[in-house]
Amino acid sequence: MPSGTDWLPGRLAQQSHGEARAHVTVSAQVSITNAQNETLYSGTQQATTNDFGILSLTVGDENTFRDVDFGKLPFFISVSVDGTLISKSQILHVPVAEAAKTLVGELTKDKLVGTWSMDSYEHNSPYHIGQLTFNKDGTCVLKYDYTSNGEYLGFDEYTGTYQIQGNIVLCNTTCTYSHGGSYYIGSAQNHILFHKNNKLYREKMDIYTKK
Repeated sequence: MPSGTDWLPGRLAQQSHGEARAHVTVSAQVSITNAQNETLYSGTQQATTNDFGILSLTVGDENTFRDVDFGKLPFFISVSVDGTLISKSQILHVPVAEAAKTLVGELTKDKLVGTWSMDSYEHNSPYHIGQLTFNKDGTCVLKYDYTSNGEYLGFDEYTGTYQIQGNIVLCNTTCTYSHGGSYYIGSAQNHILFHKNNKLYREKMDIYTKK
């Protein structure tokens, strides 16, 4: 959704007898928020439903994502009609990546491949140290070691593949973890990373620099 994108939020609230509210003009408020529930965009427009009670809305313009912090992914879009929330969903990775590509410049595999170490994090306890490794063959390893008061508690390790879309790195992985004597493997996990100013930002604002 880089700019001026048509978006179908879904059918409006039905009539009491179950039929869609077709061919009615309503006031629709659209908001885009980030993972910290900060508002990136908000706008209100008049729109008329079609035969099936569905609205077609144009959201944002070329400036919508210009100054946003892509380190605060994921982004969400919500629509309220006449004051009633009818839909809220996560914006898919591809539109966000396309917006990032036009704003900052495209990330290449040559820039990404290698090992990245954590600079800072947004977690309270326990403290964790992260290291991300991206290989030329499209595989990746994301590992986090956990400590508390100098005691090693265990690790999370995610292995899988990655894709680059604009300045977004999408990682599809399987999680292995070991904590407190327990060991587990097999949980599927997806990760979103954003590249900006030679740093990688994880969804919750962990920051990494390439070694």
